[in-house]
Amino acid sequence: MSLDVDTLQFATLTSRGAYLAVFIVVVLRQRREIYLWHWIGSILFSVLTSLFMMSGPLGGWMPLSRGLVTYCGFGASLALAWSGLRLFYGRSVAPSHLMLLAWLPGLLHTGALLVGLSPRIALALVFAPCLLTTILAVYECLRTRAGDRLWSQYIIVAAMSFYALSFAASLAILLATDLPMQTEEAARMSLAVDQVSGVLVHFAYLAMSGERASLRLGRLAQTDPLTGLANRRGLIETLHQAW
Repeated sequence: MSLDVDTLQFATLTSRGAYLAVFIVVVLRQRREIYLWHWIGSILFSVLTSLFMMSGPLGGWMPLSRGLVTYCGFGASLALAWSGLRLFYGRSVAPSHLMLLAWLPGLLHTGALLVGLSPRIALALVFAPCLLTTILAVYECLRTRAGDRLWSQYIIVAAMSFYALSFAASLAILLATDLPMQTEEAARMSLAVDQVSGVLVHFAYLAMSGERASLRLGRLAQTDPLTGLANRRGLIETLHQAW
């Protein structure tokens, strides 16, 4: 049994709203963790953009002004997900790079329509930078040293890879075929992919934050705060692992 578009949109908004509420509670406890604010911004842009899309018709090609707002919103959501990952791993984020990744999908779509390119080409120019951002997000996770990797980060790798494959498939359909892309069936498929991948990504955000906090507590419990050397508990754990 296939779900209708309204049901999928409601499920998407409900799940993102729930994760947004949980993240707000988490960030109030960890206000200095800037990466959490970026991930909250990513979810917020996703919710607001989805609400904006629901306010208008789903069929047909996106008009110029509506496309600018919609695709900049989704671009900002993906860009903040990427920047949050960089900050999580202690890497810097250039504001110019963040703004470029956020605005590029909407600006390319608008520019393509203004110069007279077809709507299919304009939509392809939206998916291309979105594909780039998801690849960068996967790269941020995989470039960490093996000893510093978290189990939960592989959930984000899987979800972002799923996003990347969907963007790549959409690009191939738009550029190499004449298959329709603005049908109700295509909208349903897009919402289903977004729903599954979004849930995995947002769950992984919470899991990564919790796993890192747990590891930090474990290190603190096994380290002498004055000398930085292993205390009795840390020595016992080291001997146990060696045995």
